[in-house]
Formats: sequence, C-alpha cells, structure tokens
Amino acid sequence: MTKKDTQAVNSLPAPPRPLLPVTIAFMLGIVAAHFLKFPAYFFPIAFISLIIIFNIFRGLKKLPVLRFWVVILLFLSAGSLRLQSFEHAPVDHIKNFQIPTKTGVVVRIIGTVSSDVQERIRSGTGNYSLLSASFLLEAERLTAGDMAAPVSGRLKVNTYNFLPGLDYGDRVELLGVSYAARPPTNPGQFNYPAYLARQGIHKILRVTKPDDVKLLSSGQGNFFLMRIAKLRKYLSGKLNDNFTSDESVFLNALLLGQRGGVSAELESKLMKSGTIHFLAVSGLHVGIVIAIFLLLFWLVGIRGYARPIIIMMVVIFYAALTGFHIPVVRAAVMTLSFFGAELVKRKREPINSLSLAALVIVLWNPTEVLAAGFQLSFLAVLAILLLTGTFRRIMPEENQALMDLIPRSWMGKAGRWAKLYCYNALAISLAAWAGVAPIVLKYFNILTPGTILSNILMAPLIFAILVVGLLNLPLLVLGISFPLTDITAGLIKVVELLIEGVLKIPGSHFFFPDIPLWFLLVYYGLLLSWVCRERIFSFSIGQRRWSLNLQSYKYLLLTLGCSVTIFIGWYIWLVIQPLKNEELKLTMLDVHQGASFLVEFPDGKNCLYDAGSTGFFDVGRNIISQYLWHEGITKIDTLILSHPHMDHIQGVPSLLERFQVGQVAVPAYFRNLPNGQSLLEIIENYQIPVRELDRGREILLATGLVGQVLSPPRFEKPDQAAKENDFSLVMKIDYQGHTIIFTGDIEKKGIEWLTRSGVDLSATVLEVPHHGYHGVTSSELIKIMKPAYLLINANGTNVSDEIIQAGQSIGARILTSYDDGAVTIRFLPDRVEVDSFIK
Repeated sequence: MTKKDTQAVNSLPAPPRPLLPVTIAFMLGIVAAHFLKFPAYFFPIAFISLIIIFNIFRGLKKLPVLRFWVVILLFLSAGSLRLQSFEHAPVDHIKNFQIPTKTGVVVRIIGTVSSDVQERIRSGTGNYSLLSASFLLEAERLTAGDMAAPVSGRLKVNTYNFLPGLDYGDRVELLGVSYAARPPTNPGQFNYPAYLARQGIHKILRVTKPDDVKLLSSGQGNFFLMRIAKLRKYLSGKLNDNFTSDESVFLNALLLGQRGGVSAELESKLMKSGTIHFLAVSGLHVGIVIAIFLLLFWLVGIRGYARPIIIMMVVIFYAALTGFHIPVVRAAVMTLSFFGAELVKRKREPINSLSLAALVIVLWNPTEVLAAGFQLSFLAVLAILLLTGTFRRIMPEENQALMDLIPRSWMGKAGRWAKLYCYNALAISLAAWAGVAPIVLKYFNILTPGTILSNILMAPLIFAILVVGLLNLPLLVLGISFPLTDITAGLIKVVELLIEGVLKIPGSHFFFPDIPLWFLLVYYGLLLSWVCRERIFSFSIGQRRWSLNLQSYKYLLLTLGCSVTIFIGWYIWLVIQPLKNEELKLTMLDVHQGASFLVEFPDGKNCLYDAGSTGFFDVGRNIISQYLWHEGITKIDTLILSHPHMDHIQGVPSLLERFQVGQVAVPAYFRNLPNGQSLLEIIENYQIPVRELDRGREILLATGLVGQVLSPPRFEKPDQAAKENDFSLVMKIDYQGHTIIFTGDIEKKGIEWLTRSGVDLSATVLEVPHHGYHGVTSSELIKIMKPAYLLINANGTNVSDEIIQAGQSIGARILTSYDDGAVTIRFLPDRVEVDSFIK
C-alpha cells in the first residue's frame, strides 16, 4: 500500500460502534451499584431528571448531545438495577439459611448435581495426599435438626477420602456439614466468599463418608446440558486412557476447558511465562473449529445460508462442550454476530461484536464485571483490535525496499512468510500485553515481559496441538490412536521445553507489590486519550476547525512511555522510602494450622519468623506473599525458621521465588532432618547466606537491634529424651523496654531447657509454644514470663484450656489467629497499639 493509499484509508470516517458506549454505561452502572452502594432509585431519578431537561431544550442545537446522555443514563440505571435484582434472593434461598462460619451445621440436603464432578488427588504437606471431589448442587430440601424446609439456590459440595461416583443430572441426598466460606482474615488475601458469590454460591457442604451420599434418581438435569456433560466426560476419559497423566491434564484443559486437574506447579509456570491464557478455551479454539468446518464445506460444496447457520450451531455446541466459560462465550457471541451479519447482509464491526458479547455476559451475570477473568478476556481482545494496527505500522516490513532484498525463491518465500508472521505475532502480542499487563499486575502481582516472546513461539505450537487434538478426538472415539496421538504428545513435550526455556531467560518475569488504583486510572486514562485523540486534539475557532497532526504510533509510544516512567518512579519511591515514624511493628498472620510472624523495624528492615501451614494450599504464595505485597514490602531481610516441620516451613520455596531474601537463620540441628536438609539445599541454590544458631548467639536484624537466641542449647551429644519440636529456635527481640519472644514448637524438654538457662524470660509478647496444644507445660512458662499479650497461631480447635486459664490469671490479652485473623502490634515510644483484622 502506498503512502497516498494509507492516507486515504486513514481519512475514512470511523465505523459506527453504537454498542460500545451503552455496554460501558451498563457495566459502569453495575460497578457504581457495587462499590458506591447507590440505592435502587438513584439512577431512575437521574434518568427522569435528564428527560425533563431534554424536553426543556427540545429544538435547540444541544438536542443530539442530550439524547446521547439520556441513552447513557438509561443504561447506567439498567446496570444498577440488574445487579440489585441478581443479588436479591427469595425467602427460601439457601443464602438466607443462617450457618455459623466457624463450626458449620450438620444438615441433610436433597438436590440435583448441576455441574461436572471434578475428581482429583490433592497433595498436602509432607507426603500426605487426599482423594477428593467437588461439584455444584441445585438444592431442593434441607433438614437441620428439627427443622425441615424446601430451599432453592446452589451450594458447592466437597467430598473427602472418597469419590462419589456421580454425574450431572443425578438427584441425590447428602449428609454433611454445611458452612459459609470464611472471609479473608489477612490484609491482601484473596476473597473466596466473594468469588463464590459471583457464581451464585453462598454455602459449602463437606461430606466425608461414602454412606452419606445416596443416589435418588438420574437424568434430572437440563436434557441438552446433561447430554453435553456425558459427552465431555466420555471424551475426557478417552484422553486419560490414551495419554500420560500430565498430557491428559493439559489436553483436557486445552480442548475441553476442564482445568480442575491442572496442578499448582503447572499453573505457576504458565503464569510466569505469560502463557496461561492458552489454557482458556477462547477465540483461537473457536476459530480452529470454524476453519475445520469451512474446509469441510468447501470439500462437499456447501454454500449459501446453510453455511453460516451450521457454523453458528457448531459454535454453540462447542461452547457448551467446553463449559460456557467467559472467553469461549465471548468468542461464541462474536462468532454468532459475525455470521449473523452475513445472514442479514449487514456490515461486520468487531468492536460492536465484542460489546455485544460483554453485554450478553453481564446481563446473564452482572457480577462478572468484577471478575479478573472477564476483565482480562475483554481487555485483551479490545487491545488487539485497537492497538495491533498501530504497532504493525512501526514494523520495518513496511519498508518495501527492505522486503525486496529477500530472494523470490522457494526458500526466500518461506523466509518472507516467517518474517511476516513474526511481525504480525509481535504486534498482536505487544497489543495484548499492553492491554492487560496492569490488570495482571493488580490481581497476580506479576509482570511478564517474556510473554511477548513466548506468545510468538507458542502460538503456532498451540495452534498445531489444537488442530491435531480436535481432529484426534473423533478418532479416539473410533478406537484409532495412531499417529495423531503420538504427534500430539510430541508437541506437548515441545511446549513444556519451551516454557522451561522462557522461564530461564533473565527478566522474563518480575514479582511486584500491589499497585495503587490511581496507576490503573492513569494508565487506562492515557490509553483512552490515544483512542479518542481525534476528538481531544481537534477544536474549532470561529468557522475554522484546527487539528493537531499527531501520528498515531508516536502518540501511542509516548503514552506507553509515560506510563512506564510513572510506574518505575512509583516503584523506586516504594523501595527507598523509610518508615515515617519510630515504631516497631509485629504482625501475626493467620495461616490456619501453622505459624508466620513478621517484624518490621524502624529503619525499614524486616524479619519473618516461620512460614508454614498444614493443608492443601501454598501458604507462601496465597497468604504471606499477598500480605507482604499489600504492605509494599519487596524484600525479606531476615528469614528465621524455628524447625523443619512443614507447618513452619511449607511456604518458604514460594517466598524464595517471589522475594529477595537477605539471610536465613535456623537452629543448629536443622540439617539433621530430611525436610531441613532439602530446604537448605533450595536456599543455598539461591545463594542466600545461612546461619545455624544455638543458645547465646545473636543475629543482627536492624540498625541497633539484634535477635538473641535463647534455645536450643549447644550439645556435644543431643539429649535423647527431647523431641524434634524441642530443638526449635527460640528468639528474643528487645525494643525500647518491650520484649518479643518466639518459641516455635518447644514442648516439655525445650521449656525445661529454657527455664533453666538463667536468662531473663520476662516478655511483653509471647508466641505460645506449639500452637497452644500443650496446656500444662506451656502454662507454667506463661506464668514465669508474665507477658501482656499471648499470640496463638492455630486453627481454633486445639488450643488448651490451661493456656487460656493461665493467660487470664496474669491478665494477659489472648489473641488467636483463628478468632482475630491477622493481629498487628505496634510498639510506639509512649504506648502499644493492638489491631486485629477480624473486628
């Protein structure tokens, strides 16, 4: 295209996009109703007021402008009312059934399975694993004690220690403990109840015995969805039978949208390489399905109206087969809009189609606007549509003289094709990354520049796996596994190697603390100014219209450059800023059954004592990291590990991956246990200095502040009567007349060593040994130390009564992570302030 042609195209008026502003207005109405809590009548009153103004100014030149704002306000009002109607529940809804969050209630419930049953083996701390399953249940009747009543609504069912053997559409009677999901108990923690509520789920049922599951009847669900679920399960079984476990998990997610089996390790690798979006069934998958059918139509000679009608039916079927997830619904609606326009002979406009897809989804479930998946899916596509062309104009391939240097031979044509692919893929990858990078950073605290390269390399591989995999599915049904199965497995191996390679590139990903909301507003405000540049930089003076001649790519680069500069400035300020007041801050995090304490010193240094938990989630990734990033902490200066039990060290590998660690301190006998030796090898691979300490040693924690080691003693030969817990590293920190003592899991022998050591054991704050389990021995230590505050990291079910009584007898304030959530104690020059996250 010549320069003259390009100017002619650029001078054409922009295509009409009427759905874009009304969809944005509808979503803004939802957001306003959620965050600002506007009453239901707010937008209707504003709407009526604008109608009155509209009539007052009727016939004037402002009439088109007023008409526009009337429409916008109408959709703002509609969005607000839709959210309120979605959140309204009938009287018999299970949401209104009051259940204690902590203890739960034993209930018997009758209902119909309304989702696939996700079965898996969950790996816990150590070598512990658990057979479990989860599914959604459409409730019909609930019995609790003497109360029995019909109910409506959905709840999530989790089974443990067995697989229920149920399918979509089975009507069942279940006996278990029903409870409400626990809200966040630490700052920065993921809000699981809100996540469930967006899916219309407000209660959870825990079932632990096979005898507590009774099948009443089958085939009670929606006929179409039930048949789809059976087909999905059948195809998933074929993949499991013909591929290794890792390969089948990958293919189930990629082809059928079943991500329940994806391990946390694989998910983490995909997230860090910026390729996790490939596991979401989306436009690429739908496009390949369409291409396969278009090829079939061409081969058999199908033309006319039959072609778009069949394509639309196939897309709806595939969206149902893959579970109607947000990305595939978006792609399906856009496809229906595209081929629907062909049927009615209308011009196609991608942004209108994208707006229609968003409007359909938020009409069905308005809370999706608040979900990360919805925002990432639509922002990525919108950025590709708006920014790709501008990025392409920057590419040197626009220089025809340069392209003419490439030979016209077969190899030359291949080279030209490869070069054009790289340019197009690079432009698309840059556009998508520019659109979603701040949102990814906000939700996942990670920036992935490596995604630009990994997308270019992986896109053709994923495309090939999808094509071969989709063609392979009907062959597997017929019992034919060769050769496509082997080809698919080989391509998956290449993808795994590629991901590992990208992760080894320096700078492929960075972890960052929480970015402020104002940065998101500035970033997307600047991008919006680029989109609306023709309106912003055009103005009239008298009868003449003036316009600033800004080349789009230069203004876009300037916009992105300003955003990057602002981000770097914010991060530098965050790293170098000192604490503004003279205080020492101690935080006990709620890590369920485990331990983790953070001490922040006046000079900006910090110390983390223990980082572990029992259970099936990574406490380092899901709780401790989130809290540190929420507080703007980018480095752990000192990591102290009391002893090598998993409920005290389980989260350390994730922390090493996400934070720079200055030094690590462990008790002298840490290496003697297998868990300790394995963890020290990981720590030493990061080239972090490790100090092995015992009684009488000190470790510098901050300017003028040291940690004194009170236990374990130094033995020539360890005491055979002692347990592993007794060798926990006991640490004492003194600050302006206040003393903090961490005790780990010391039991009878460890407490005996401590009390006979002759050191001053008076304390302001005491971490109660071993989560408050051993009441008799720990209560004696409490009476000796006489602390003002007792901190207990426990799940709330095993704290000894003797501990509570001992604390009450000395007038100590007892703070437990289960009852109080994260607890923060600030030591100021003239007072001590205590704050708990759960009020």
